[in-house]
Formats: sequence, C-alpha cells, structure tokens
Amino acid sequence: MALTNAEKQAHYRERHLGVDGDKARVQLFLNAGTRARLDRLARHSGCTVTALIEELAAAAERRVTTKLAGKALNCQLPICWTHSVR
Repeated sequence: MALTNAEKQAHYRERHLGVDGDKARVQLFLNAGTRARLDRLARHSGCTVTALIEELAAAAERRVTTKLAGKALNCQLPICWTHSVR
C-alpha cells in the first residue's frame, strides 16, 4: 500500500530531524555570496554546511560566555536578551 503525503513527510522529518527531536529545522534566505562562502568554508574544513554553522554558533557562544560572570552566565542567552530589551 502506498504512503500518503502526510506519512511520507512524517518519515522524512523523522529521518532528518531525529527521532528524539535533537535537531531543529531552520529556514532562512542568504545572500548568494554568503552561501558561496559557507560552501567554500565547509568544503575546506571537510564538513557539511550544517556542521560548519553548528561549529560557528558554538564558537560564538563560547566567546560570549567566557566574558560573562555570575548570574548572567547561568541564564540562557535568548532569555537574557529578552529581559534586557525591556
């Protein structure tokens, strides 16, 4: 029996997002030059663009958190940014 479109999409999401939900889908538009730079960096590093972006985000977070102290270090950044905007 053939799968419905909804079943196909559910299988696709399970394969790509992980059964435990350890991945999240991000959709964005980039300048073509920026995408080309990401592709080149990934190729040079021997990884995927996804892995490159994950590493860049982790490195940026490490740089920021090494400058934080005390209570600011223990909160999640988006929450802190939300509270500091008010």
